[in-house]
Amino acid sequence: MTAQINYHELAWLDAYRQAIREQHPDTVVKMMLFSHEGVIAEQHEFTDLNVLLVVKDEVELQQQEELCLLGYRLSNPPATDPSIDAWTESDWHRNKKARSTALRLIEEHGASLHL
Repeated sequence: MTAQINYHELAWLDAYRQAIREQHPDTVVKMMLFSHEGVIAEQHEFTDLNVLLVVKDEVELQQQEELCLLGYRLSNPPATDPSIDAWTESDWHRNKKARSTALRLIEEHGASLHL
């Protein structure tokens, strides 16, 4: 069984991905959707909406913050109340090399989305 998100979350994701494509083209190399609960091996449902953006190394912290704020502005709590973070490609590889538990869980139980 695959993880499921509700209609409001799906609409938000579509709007967020479109906004990223239009306002920050060629910036995000990977978008991951995951649940903090992980790893909810039994339910396979997202109980909360978490997004990790992996951006090119040359993207400065201010633009990373703008990418996250863009998603928050599009959200509509409580129907859609995401948690968004941005890592550079170097951060991603550093965490992978360090065998970060958080990254391992995101890769194993999350979903990579196309922009």
